[in-house]
Amino acid sequence: MATSALRIYCCGELMDDDDEQAVMLTWLMKQQSLVRVPLPKVQGFAEVVFQWNDIQFQEQMRLSRHVFDMLLDYLTPHFTEEFHGGHKPLTPEMQLLIFIQYISNMDCMREVGMLYGIAKSTVLHVVHHISSTMTRNLTDQVSSKLVLCFCGGDSCPITKFADDTGLTGLLTVDDDSDYRQEVDRFVGWCENNYLELNVGKTKEMIMDNRRGEHVHREIVIKGEVVEKVEQYKYLGVIIDNKLTWKPNSDALVKKLHSRLYFLRKLRSFNIRQEILQMFYTSTCNSVLYFGSVCWGGNINKQDRDRLDKFIRKASEVNQQAWQEKIGLIWPSVARQREIVNAVQTRSGFPGVVGFLDGSHIRMASKLDRDDDYINRKGYPSVQLQLVVDHEMVITDMYTGWPGCTHDARVLRNSTFFHDAEAARVFRPGQCILADSAYPLKNWLITPFKQNGFLTRRQRRFNQRLSGERQVVERAIGHLKGRFRRLKEIPFHQAEDVVNLITSACILHNMCVLSDDNVQRYIDNDPALRPNRCQNVYLHGRNGVLRRLQLLALV
Repeated sequence: MATSALRIYCCGELMDDDDEQAVMLTWLMKQQSLVRVPLPKVQGFAEVVFQWNDIQFQEQMRLSRHVFDMLLDYLTPHFTEEFHGGHKPLTPEMQLLIFIQYISNMDCMREVGMLYGIAKSTVLHVVHHISSTMTRNLTDQVSSKLVLCFCGGDSCPITKFADDTGLTGLLTVDDDSDYRQEVDRFVGWCENNYLELNVGKTKEMIMDNRRGEHVHREIVIKGEVVEKVEQYKYLGVIIDNKLTWKPNSDALVKKLHSRLYFLRKLRSFNIRQEILQMFYTSTCNSVLYFGSVCWGGNINKQDRDRLDKFIRKASEVNQQAWQEKIGLIWPSVARQREIVNAVQTRSGFPGVVGFLDGSHIRMASKLDRDDDYINRKGYPSVQLQLVVDHEMVITDMYTGWPGCTHDARVLRNSTFFHDAEAARVFRPGQCILADSAYPLKNWLITPFKQNGFLTRRQRRFNQRLSGERQVVERAIGHLKGRFRRLKEIPFHQAEDVVNLITSACILHNMCVLSDDNVQRYIDNDPALRPNRCQNVYLHGRNGVLRRLQLLALV
């Protein structure tokens, strides 16, 4: 058990029955001193988590290990370095574990920090870093030669592979006698073991960092002069005589860009994300990281920026496919057709490509002490607007408006609304379904108002629309039920709140698409149900006509 100090200022009345402790605390208060109370931290909890089976992992983290590994594979390239929290660095796997622990449970940051042996501030940094990363980014052949090593001398070691041999000589005060003797010994060893040495392919590279020019005698093998070179490709890595690694970086960039072309071509053919990721891992990562132990920490900033630029470009190519997979962009035409057919088969509504609703995300306190964040239910919150498909996959989200804002106003200020009004979202005849809080549009259909004089057909229309709309209510219930941190967010900056909510929506879609025991985590608590507001805007004429057309068909 390790301990850290939690500082508590002594003030107010003493509430302790222990006489000795009471006397001591009273004396400290009189002295206006500072009490340091040890705060225990758990050591080795992360190692225990990694040893859990799949059932234990899902019980605690509220998502399967498969989803965790899939998210880790995607996020790892976006971690520039390990975060040093306290004395020990936090690996990407550890950071993601801390983030999932926090967002999936109601534990405060201090409790999460105690579990993983880190400070509260480290937990805060990790949560902000992971959520912002998720919000921003929504993802040569290894030599298999047999190594045979032996040493020819203290100053001239020989490293021999099945068909490549390297001899390294250390020259001091222009004395290369040991080096030349070792070359002669090696030539003799090849002859004695019936090996033919190809002198034409043998190269000599001299690394001399001394000032001025120095003449080096040539190496002669079997009457042939060994060619001197400034750079040489050895086991797939290009080494230059100044150890700048620039020739190796140039070759890497050229090779990687040729592979990036094929990655873009595959993306244009709408290849599945799994295949794109497999192609990137097998053809790009293998080239990028081969031999990086040798050159990775020694290249200059310009070459490092060139390689980073390639990684960003490759991530952008994979990004759109990943977003389509997790559903944070509007579905493709093929996907829209699939949604329309499923909804029409189930309820008879034609052309429906989604379901719209809003919900309050509770805050621990008002942001910037602004009373606008107090909603009509009397607690601080921000509005979350969701559009989901028939399988509860979130296809559009919009959040950040204060809790007192009406649902219809949130919609009218969203990018989704402006794109829909400009006919950039829906194809002819398509629409989404919503409740009575929203105004009628030709692309937004709501139920008939309950005024006591509805016809039988209108009541049946309302019942079927309400039944179909339950999918968005279940999506909100799953979002808040699985990621319980959304029941109350303690952050004080609007950007951090938005990033956390967006991250939860991404995780929600990953769980839905992976069929990760979704029904188990749907929370039916009435307090988590979507908002129940009445529309305050005028219905659009085209929307009224569109609803009448649907009334005749349903």
